[in-house]
Amino acid sequence: MPMGKVGVSIAEIQRLLDIRQYRTAWLMAHKIRKAMPDRDTGYGLAGLVEMDDSFFGPKGRKRGRGSERKSIILCAVSLYRDHRG
Repeated sequence: MPMGKVGVSIAEIQRLLDIRQYRTAWLMAHKIRKAMPDRDTGYGLAGLVEMDDSFFGPKGRKRGRGSERKSIILCAVSLYRDHRG
């Protein structure tokens, strides 16, 4: 399923999933969009957090931060399993 940077439109969901009614696709999309942030609220980073960044994209002359066509990826990891450590 190809997606753009801003997500998938309801009309695209309707077409990809072969849903006849726009209203059904609209309802599905809104339920999914509601569920995504609800799930993420249960996760948080606490204690010692390590972060690193990297650049991904096509090879070119410039590397790292000087490259205009590469995307920056940021990763953060908590070394504790819960709020107690």
